[in-house]
This record gives sequence, structure tokens and C-alpha cells, in this order.
Amino acid sequence: MADPVSLLWIPATLFASAAQTARNVMQRHLTEALGTLGATSVRFIYGFPFGLLMVGIACLIAGKAPPVPDATTLAWIATGAVMQIAATAFTLAAMRMKAFALAIAYTKFEPVEVAIFAYFVLGETLSPIGFGAIVVATIGVLAMSGNPWRNGVDLGATTYGLLAGAGYGMAAVCYRAGILELGEPIFYLGATTSLAYALGIQAALLVVWFAIRDPDVLKRVFAAWRKSIFAGAMGSFASGGWFVGFSRAPAALVRTLGLAEVLFSLIVGRNMLRQSLAPREMAGVALIVAGVGGLLLFG
Repeated sequence: MADPVSLLWIPATLFASAAQTARNVMQRHLTEALGTLGATSVRFIYGFPFGLLMVGIACLIAGKAPPVPDATTLAWIATGAVMQIAATAFTLAAMRMKAFALAIAYTKFEPVEVAIFAYFVLGETLSPIGFGAIVVATIGVLAMSGNPWRNGVDLGATTYGLLAGAGYGMAAVCYRAGILELGEPIFYLGATTSLAYALGIQAALLVVWFAIRDPDVLKRVFAAWRKSIFAGAMGSFASGGWFVGFSRAPAALVRTLGLAEVLFSLIVGRNMLRQSLAPREMAGVALIVAGVGGLLLFG
């Protein structure tokens, strides 16, 4: 029987997917008022305090101070932080051009990219069944996307979505590399510490960027604090789930299970945003469910 602690990546990843869906909904609405980059910054600037809160709670539970990362760990985390900022911006750009659920689906080519990145960067390999589950789920994403090149709007949304997936994929591998390099034996303390450093780097970069390039956007971001706190909290909690997942399992498995976000975004799109999917897109959802289910049962 598998050690229950070793399986914590499963509920952590599902929680991350649900929290990320909630964050995406709020950021989608903030995009109209703050622009793509302004809405992108919300999850990091307002998420950083929640990241510190999670580290504090982890320290209380563990009964020890957080580990101090070395230069190599910081380099991995910083690279992942930059890739995540870019990926978030591309995701929001895709959402402005396509239905919510499909915009999220476009980003979900990521698991295959993660598997490739993780193999070359970390030397992580998957079982044949695990890789097969990724392929099935990815085919489901393709089915949902249909023929993305039939007009300019779809081409733009697809391009942004693919770039977002690549950015998230590189970020996932870099974060896992940073967590492993940190070497903290208490997994949740290592995960939350790495997360806090990542959010701190992201918040600092964005504040400096806007202060130099567009101070007006920064003013609007701070003025919209009431609406932004929820997005920041959900973004931070989602990242906490991802980081815990990365501390317990290969990045490719975590991000494949993260395809559950497509299902959560479908529910949101149908019930909150009044959007619907075609039969072809529903078939894609079924394949995603089959792939994720195969990963959980046999991967």
C-alpha cells in the first residue's frame, strides 16, 4: 500500500486547480479595468502576503525556521517566477479572445512540454502508462480546440494559449528543481518557503516594472485592492497546492492531473459566464477525464 503522505500531491493538485480557476475568473474581470499586465500583476502583488502567511503556518507546524536557499536554488526559483509571469499574461490575453473554458484548454498542451523539459533538465522519466495518460489527455485538449487556424481570432487565442502552456511548463520544472535543490526534509516547509521566494521575486519585478514604465497602471492596481485581494489569495493558495505537488511527485504527473482545471473552468463557463461547448468539445472533455483517471489509477 502506498504511503499516504506520498499521495498528498493528488489532493494538493486538485485543490490548486480549483483555486486557480477561481483566480482566473476574477482576473478575467479585472483585465477590463487594469489591462492584461495589470491584471497579471494582481495574483503576485496581492498573493505575496498570503505566501508569507503560509510559510508562517508551516513553520509553526514544523517547529522550525524556514530553510535559507543558496544561489542555485534562487536561480531556479527566479527563472520559474519569470516564466510564470509571462505564462499568466498569455493566458489572460487568450481569455480576451476566446470562451473561458477554451482559453484554459489552449494552455493545457503543457503536460507533454513538462514531460520533455523534466526529462532533459531533471532526468525524470514516466512509466509507459503514465505517458499514455498524458497523451490521451492531450488528445482531449486537441479535440476541444478543434481547428484553431480557421480564422484570425482562433489563431491568436491558440498562439497565446500555447505560449502560456510552454511558460507554465518551464515554470513547473524550474520550481521542482528549486524545491529539490533546497533539500528541506519537511516537504511542506520546503514547498511554502520556495513559494514565498517566488512570489516575492514576482511582486518586486512587477512593481519596479510598472513604477518605471507605467505608474498609472500601478496606481489602478492598488486602487482596485478590494477586488484584487481575492484573486491574490486564490492565486497564492493555488501556487501553494502546486508547490506541494512538485515536492511530492514528478512535475509531469502534477501538471497532467492539473488538467482538472479544464473541467472546473467548463463548469464556471456554463454556470457563471453563460458559455456553452459543442459536442466535439464535450468529447474532448471525456478524453481529458479518461487520461487523468488513467493517471490516478495506473500511473
